[in-house]
Amino acid sequence: MKRFDKNENGKIDEDERDALRDYLRERFSRGRSEGGDRGERPEGRGRPEGGERGDRPEGRGRPEGGERGGRPEGRGRPEGGERGDRPEGRGRPEGGERGGRPEGRGRPEGGERRGRSGPKDDEGEVIIKGRSPQQILTLFGFKGVKGVSESQRANYRRTFGFTDTNRDGKHSRKEYVENGRYMTPQARAGIFQASDSNKDDVVSEDEYVANRIITDEAKEIFKAMDANKDNKLTAKELLASKKIADEELAGEVFKALDTNSDGSLVIPEYLRVWGVWARS
Repeated sequence: MKRFDKNENGKIDEDERDALRDYLRERFSRGRSEGGDRGERPEGRGRPEGGERGDRPEGRGRPEGGERGGRPEGRGRPEGGERGDRPEGRGRPEGGERGGRPEGRGRPEGGERRGRSGPKDDEGEVIIKGRSPQQILTLFGFKGVKGVSESQRANYRRTFGFTDTNRDGKHSRKEYVENGRYMTPQARAGIFQASDSNKDDVVSEDEYVANRIITDEAKEIFKAMDANKDNKLTAKELLASKKIADEELAGEVFKALDTNSDGSLVIPEYLRVWGVWARS
């Protein structure tokens, strides 16, 4: 670039830049033969005269008679080796089965699958300080379906009939959520989702009745623990209710119910976890 830096100030000025551009254009045009088409190669480059595509200069490419994919000596599979052979010390041990874990890793022998302290569907049962969901609900005094009289069941079935407008013995999403008249659409959607225990997108009479039994009892337990009647439940109120005597266990249960970790429970949040535990 020194040849274009006429005033020797260590950089290319605007007028010097024009001279550089002209120089580069001239050099570029020399690469083509006079009147040559675009893409012609200068002498000595490209394929030899009459050479076919893919010809390689001597000493490059496959050896004479070599087949495609040949590997140089010392690389690839050993002589006679089959696909998938592994060098000594790598891969599964002799006779080892797929999925085997090295000693000291994975679950201990006979170990149970443990979930986190929160609602799970298909990932394994929740265990909190050695207690299952059913055991925890029992500490709250929850009785579930077994604690409901036949007259109460009949009342729930009657309520189901009011909303089963086509009398087919089940609620579709359109029938219950979109065309329902009671509560808000959001509340109806939550009830529909909680009731549909087999996830077939319809709610049978039995599913509806079971959900009403679970949620109505859960609400009564919530209200009994809500000491200041603000429709929220804190960890302090749960502990003060004496439902769970073990303070550490009560704290862990509260954390599992408090899915948004804001330090208090509201009814919908509480019911989502409670409903999963009650059906586990």
